[in-house]
Amino acid sequence: MLITSTQSAGLASLTAEVMNDPHRQQVASSERERITDATLVRVAIDLLLTRHRDELSGVTEDELRASVGLPPLQY
Repeated sequence: MLITSTQSAGLASLTAEVMNDPHRQQVASSERERITDATLVRVAIDLLLTRHRDELSGVTEDELRASVGLPPLQY
């Protein structure tokens, strides 16, 4: 799977935000899961498959993105 540098940076930033969420710190460390970039990618895939499956249409990446309300990918 190839992702853009912007996507990679955004994903790393979001992972850090989730890991540093103050609410997360209130949960006992033995009960906290380590959240990684892969964790968020799995969540995103499930979100696409469960909430946007019926909306997804197109023959190009930009058309697919537009069908679910995303702007064209900036390379």
